[in-house]
Amino acid sequence: RVSTQSTWGLDMLFPNDHLLQRVVYIGGSPVRNACYAYVGQLWLTMVAECGFPSNEQVRMVREVYMTNVLPRLPRPRQPKHILLYRRNGSRALTQHHELLSLLQGTYDTHHVAELLGVTPRTAYTTLATISRTQLLVGPHGAGLTHLIFLPAGAGLVEVLPTSCLRQFARSCEYVFFERMARSCGIRKKKKKKKKKKKKKK
Repeated sequence: RVSTQSTWGLDMLFPNDHLLQRVVYIGGSPVRNACYAYVGQLWLTMVAECGFPSNEQVRMVREVYMTNVLPRLPRPRQPKHILLYRRNGSRALTQHHELLSLLQGTYDTHHVAELLGVTPRTAYTTLATISRTQLLVGPHGAGLTHLIFLPAGAGLVEVLPTSCLRQFARSCEYVFFERMARSCGIRKKKKKKKKKKKKKK
């Protein structure tokens, strides 16, 4: 089953395979009549714990991107050192605009940009910017999956709401997007608590 809102990504990742001409759509209301489709290959994916993909799934998508998409991206005039992801809803940063202004004032507006997401119209220019970004900053959420398109050695700063910490932190093997970041060679810093030094008697 393929969502009609994401089919444009198939053409981008697999430009020579004409996948859209060989996709069977099943969606909307339940299918009342029996439907049969004969395919040469059937791909089944399994959702990992906490909804995060496995290392193999992440590496597969990244490898396809590096092979089929990255060489065709336009080259940005200036690389971005910091990319701040803007998210709407309950997890949005309440001081997003203040943080963006602070970063642009500190590191120059040419080296700091705002990430609004990848759409069919802006896919290639947005991915080109991400591909030359050194640090991705944003609140916890699906938007941080853009880290797949970061260059190796880049960094990730994930802002976590306390509600997510209480709900998921103890059950995940790696905290939130750390597993995905490690699979892509992306650095994710952790804040470590300082140990109290014992006073000598």
